[in-house]
Amino acid sequence: MKTKTYLTINELISYMKSKGIVVNNEERTKEILKQQNYYVIMGYKDLFIKDNRYKNNVSFDNIYSLYKFDRELKMLFLNTLLDIENIIKNAIVNQFCSTYGFKETNYLDKENYNTTHTYLNKIMGIFKQQIEEKKKNNIAVEYYINTYNFVPFWVISKVLSFGLIKDLYNIMKKTDQRIIKDNICNFKDTKIKHLYTQLQLMVHKRNNTAHDEIFFNDIDRKLLIHKTEEHKKFDLSNNRSGLNDTLGLLICIKNILPKNDFNKLIENLACLIENYINNNGIITKEELLNEMHLPLNYEILKW
Repeated sequence: MKTKTYLTINELISYMKSKGIVVNNEERTKEILKQQNYYVIMGYKDLFIKDNRYKNNVSFDNIYSLYKFDRELKMLFLNTLLDIENIIKNAIVNQFCSTYGFKETNYLDKENYNTTHTYLNKIMGIFKQQIEEKKKNNIAVEYYINTYNFVPFWVISKVLSFGLIKDLYNIMKKTDQRIIKDNICNFKDTKIKHLYTQLQLMVHKRNNTAHDEIFFNDIDRKLLIHKTEEHKKFDLSNNRSGLNDTLGLLICIKNILPKNDFNKLIENLACLIENYINNNGIITKEELLNEMHLPLNYEILKW
């Protein structure tokens, strides 16, 4: 059985060199490794390996630059997914409050949801748990309890997780789901179940950014979204392409984000990719996009 031992920074540098990784500036590398986890950075090494060996002249700086690229990519998508989260929350709150009311007695009443849903009791239990947690440590929630003796749905929704919001949509009555879907979706042929799987993928990606996991080549291994007209724009040889990856995420986002905002996202993404390619010198654009599960012509997604 293989064993792992703790290595000092000097030992880590020696180990990299023994594996064929060039260390251009040892002092700078030491400063980086004092602040950043070596093993997290080396999680990005696979793109620089061919036939079980590092490509010629691959340096620590090359691998570190991909790590930094991924950090910037996460921030770009995190901001977008936060916008999506707010759009979903607002749509759910508006529909629910206008139909059933806005007090706890309303939004915690199971009769105001799909009472035949398999996961109704489980999701409502999580809902109540998150509310109780926020009652103890959220200023806005405390204010409404002390002042009005209840917390309006539009207040409590702000502190609910994206995952729970996605699940609340799933247990709502069909008529409410349809109205919400029609209000927020840019693709008018979106079905209720299609929006739900899109929300699932966006929640997965949102959690990926929040937990600082590798993002640029991430796929959701438990989920496939439904194919849309957007998928037909690309020659997708793999029948799973665009269903659980970066392309799929962009298609999900396009369905909800305002059109100008989506176009800006694509422009910022393209700029980020070009900057990385121009400054890296080892990885080609085709190699990077292939690893990111993006077609070379992904920019045609723009409105």
